[in-house]
Amino acid sequence: MRFIFGNSRSGTVFYLSGLFSLFIIPLYITFYGGVGYFGLRYLEAPVLLLLIGFCLYFVKFLQNTSTWAKLSILLPLLALFYFNFLSTREGLKVLRNASRDLASLHSHFTDSKQYVVHTSLYSSIWMGKSYFHKRHLLTSNQEDFNHFLGIVEKGETFTVIESPKNIYISPDIPLSLHARYLTNIQFDANVIQHRKTMNMYGVNIHQFQKQ
Repeated sequence: MRFIFGNSRSGTVFYLSGLFSLFIIPLYITFYGGVGYFGLRYLEAPVLLLLIGFCLYFVKFLQNTSTWAKLSILLPLLALFYFNFLSTREGLKVLRNASRDLASLHSHFTDSKQYVVHTSLYSSIWMGKSYFHKRHLLTSNQEDFNHFLGIVEKGETFTVIESPKNIYISPDIPLSLHARYLTNIQFDANVIQHRKTMNMYGVNIHQFQKQ
């Protein structure tokens, strides 16, 4: 442990690794939308490496400085830790509320015999434990949805999670790729009977029965 925390070279390794990853990942990731811009969703590891490097240098600094200097640095860090604790506590409240909403959503899945259909990947994060006892399908275009209806037995009830129309279409996506991101699905009342709908965060969760 002394070799790690007392050696500034270790901090340099973590610093350089973090900086290298921080600059390379945005150039490598090409996903569109949300935190996908510039690979932001993949930057946790580089930031963690930078933090480890900082801590190693900080420990080395504390070993070679006066008590007053240590206090002048530790007190602001403790204040930051306190406010971070407050924000984390609020975040946990949000997670608890989201957990209740997810439980409510999964209660609708129980009305489906076996299929839960997603009209886009937007709703895939809601699968949760239902992944183990329901069959989740992605039908992002009308052709796929019609094919799904062809394999559903008459009278069978299923769930459709309808994402907002064309949710992935944005100015940063080239026109040539728009067809890949379309999410318009039409529900034919002559083929399926609508039973009920629940709205959650702008997403409609439908219950249908095959005619």
